[in-house]
Amino acid sequence: MANISSYLNQYGVIFPKGLKTLQEQLPATLEDADNGLSTVIRSLLQGLYDDIKIISRDIDSLTDELTRLAKHHPRYQALLKIPGFGPIVTASTVAEGRLN
Repeated sequence: MANISSYLNQYGVIFPKGLKTLQEQLPATLEDADNGLSTVIRSLLQGLYDDIKIISRDIDSLTDELTRLAKHHPRYQALLKIPGFGPIVTASTVAEGRLN
């Protein structure tokens, strides 16, 4: 994400911090013919944006699967109550056997 913001900053296009904001605003920025982005940078940024969408979708799918799994395991439920422990961190902790 930092690379995308850096590329855009070079053209005077500034985004607020945050992946969600980037995902929401980048498509319109890439479509804006008047913002000074070159064809090469538009193509590069479009590829990076496509990668972000795929990775985000994969993370969401994994999180959903782990959340369903957690419903059937008391260890998961206990860890999920700890601040900072989401489904992925919880599954990693349980998988590493740190709770034996």
